[in-house]
Amino acid sequence: MPSVSARLDDAIAALDDRRRHIDLCLVLRRAKTKETLLWVGGRWDRLDRRFISQEPEQGQIIDLVESQVPFTRWFNAWLTDYREGRQRDISLVLNEGGRRGGKSFGSLACLIAALIDVPANGISPTIGWIISESFKKRDELEQWIAERIPKPWYRHWRAPEFRYEFAHGAILRNLSAQDPEDMRQGRVDLLLYNEPQQMQATAVVNGMFGTADMGGLTILAANPARRQRGEWVNTLREAILSGDVEGAKTFTFLAKDNPKVDQPARARVSKLAAIIDPRSQQADDEGLWLPVGDRAYPKWSRKLVQKAPKHNSADITAQTLHRLVFIGYEKVAGADFQGRPHQAGAVLRIFDGPGGPIYWFVDELIVEGTELHLSDTAYERGYTPETLLWVPDASGSFQDSKHTGSSTSFDILRSQRWNVQAPTEIKRPDRSRHPKNPEVDQRLGLLFMLMEQGRLRVDPACKWLIESFRECPLGANRYGKRRPYGKHAHITDAAGYPLWFLEPKPTAPIQVAAAQIKTVTFKRKGSDFYGGR
Repeated sequence: MPSVSARLDDAIAALDDRRRHIDLCLVLRRAKTKETLLWVGGRWDRLDRRFISQEPEQGQIIDLVESQVPFTRWFNAWLTDYREGRQRDISLVLNEGGRRGGKSFGSLACLIAALIDVPANGISPTIGWIISESFKKRDELEQWIAERIPKPWYRHWRAPEFRYEFAHGAILRNLSAQDPEDMRQGRVDLLLYNEPQQMQATAVVNGMFGTADMGGLTILAANPARRQRGEWVNTLREAILSGDVEGAKTFTFLAKDNPKVDQPARARVSKLAAIIDPRSQQADDEGLWLPVGDRAYPKWSRKLVQKAPKHNSADITAQTLHRLVFIGYEKVAGADFQGRPHQAGAVLRIFDGPGGPIYWFVDELIVEGTELHLSDTAYERGYTPETLLWVPDASGSFQDSKHTGSSTSFDILRSQRWNVQAPTEIKRPDRSRHPKNPEVDQRLGLLFMLMEQGRLRVDPACKWLIESFRECPLGANRYGKRRPYGKHAHITDAAGYPLWFLEPKPTAPIQVAAAQIKTVTFKRKGSDFYGGR
């Protein structure tokens, strides 16, 4: 409902016909061609509280740059359906890109246009929120409103809250997301989160649920995340682009399409930034979405998650393993033996592909306990020593997961009738009686190559493996060597061992960089796989 002061003004205006009507007409126009992208509002009757058919005598025109045009066109169609009460299938829009692309201001222009055009939902005023990471960061949005929206259209309060009340009753609040629980404030129709990559995901979720009452819209104006706190935006964007989520769209805003930016100066700054901090330059200037921090598997993609075929003539698992170990097993499993947090196993099948074998992970075994518990779980899943070959962590050839020294992980599995093969051969029997794991950078380089070539696939059922390939960090150990670490390293290590056993070996070392791993050419020895026998 309108405030008491607003209703008093309306009553006075009713007595004065000259003040009874106010023009609330906003036009969003394409600056390059002067094309009208969005026309909202009109002449408002304060007494009858409606837009009348009489044309407004004046309006406010806001010119938009090219980067803002695609989203505004789409929003025009969404707003028409919203105004007419038609069914809508989009609840969230991610407006993304590097800095200076016009995301925030283009999104804000459309949000205000909606508030002007639809002042009420039934008897309740339409409510919009603009949310910044902190109160200090909302000033630029308030300045934008002050410079472009005529003062007679609204009243502005700074206490007890930052709030705009438009002449026809619609409300716009300017909030902070510092405390995510503050977003639990009941119904809201239109939400704009400015730079949500700086916010906790909970702040967005709490606010977004408020739009469900009336089928409203959440708009995220986001740069690529550069801190772990905002990595949820990367995940959301990837899910939208891959089609894994319904009810959401994304639009890209490019700074090169913003003529208000001094492009030569921007190019100079970009070159300097690339020298000082390449990752920041890629995110802020190019709008490149990279994993936050260093990731062990930078080539991981949701595109690699696909349902494995149950029966396929291209399955070459048995013939491949027969060449290597003289038994045609149906599947092969890797394992990482850890007393804590869990024993990890990853089961795969091999398919013939145009660019080489496709390794398809079809199951995962995450088991608390010992190697015996891992074996029991494998039996419970229906695997048998006649159908499954184990290629686990080579350290299991000389110790068990508890490092007791009384037994080895290999011996424990073999005592349960499993065939266990190390991922590598013993290269110098005169120096060592035990096989050695492949060098970490070599193993990571192999997975980098397989992911890049699309020859590594994961069935959607392997939820922990999928999350771990996406999240596993890359850090330095006490000797300075970079390696996967943390809770996500165990299952991904387990997946890497059989791949090393199955795939031909690299001809040159692979260097692991902070954000990428250089690939090398792999060769076959004759027509056979070699190594690992």
